[in-house]
Amino acid sequence: MRQIGKLDKEKDAHRFADYLVTREIPAHAESDQDGWAIWVRDEDQLDQAREELENFRRMPDDSRYAGVGRQAQTIRDENVRRQEEARRKTIEIRRSWKSGQGVARRCPVVFAMIGISVVVFLLTGGEFNQNNTPFRLLQFNDRIGSVSGEEREFYDPWVDVRRGQVWRLITPNFLHGDFLHLIFNMMWLHYLGSQLEDLKGSFRFLWFALGACLVSVLALILVDVDSGGLGGGMSGVVYALFGYVWMRWKFFPEEGFQLTQFTVLLMIVWFFVCFKMQGVANAAHAFGLGYGIIAGYLPVLFQRD
Repeated sequence: MRQIGKLDKEKDAHRFADYLVTREIPAHAESDQDGWAIWVRDEDQLDQAREELENFRRMPDDSRYAGVGRQAQTIRDENVRRQEEARRKTIEIRRSWKSGQGVARRCPVVFAMIGISVVVFLLTGGEFNQNNTPFRLLQFNDRIGSVSGEEREFYDPWVDVRRGQVWRLITPNFLHGDFLHLIFNMMWLHYLGSQLEDLKGSFRFLWFALGACLVSVLALILVDVDSGGLGGGMSGVVYALFGYVWMRWKFFPEEGFQLTQFTVLLMIVWFFVCFKMQGVANAAHAFGLGYGIIAGYLPVLFQRD
């Protein structure tokens, strides 16, 4: 918060501060030894606020400043209401997650995804094994793991999807190569996915999750072409959820989404660390993150318009 200047009269100071609030510039007036200081909360708006102050000093009786007090009070009351609502949701979410009561009931899709992932992990033996029938049925392509390097150049990885096996566009997300791969993805799926489903509803979460699954698999096939569709995991969906929750937490705090700066830093650092690791579906991470950010940020663009 920064001071942008002073006015001599209390009435003028409060009227000008109210005017700034109606211009979506959070501000207030405070008594000072030399008059009344005008304080602006957002430093990115200082130049605009100073320009408005100069205009006010030149024409304090301009019609634009008439009746701003009531409008500013309405805006302040609404901001307080939104803050209280966000605080209430935050408390409710923390209490429910801490106690563990009702989370599964409110987030059936998240827990269904976790359950399916665990069952698939047990059926596949926790490895990407081309000789395992469940793995071959669920990966993107039935034969790619057994195709040699020379043959793979001419092999069509879409052959099974073209035959109508469209589930392969989604099911690779439920395949995990080892226990750590599974447990970490499920931990983040629960933490991020439960927030989205609890706050936005199961129907909206289901469509978001299906979209994230599809984006992750398409990234694996179309961008990470060397894999040819051999592999999988829920990490692309996790990064989609992170991108969405990050945007909602940052731009719509009243909705009650919860993150910490440390979590954001951890996810971003891990995103780049993975590029130095072998066998990681970095394309799925990148496209999943982009999908989540776009889905979470789009309303901000519409608001500005």
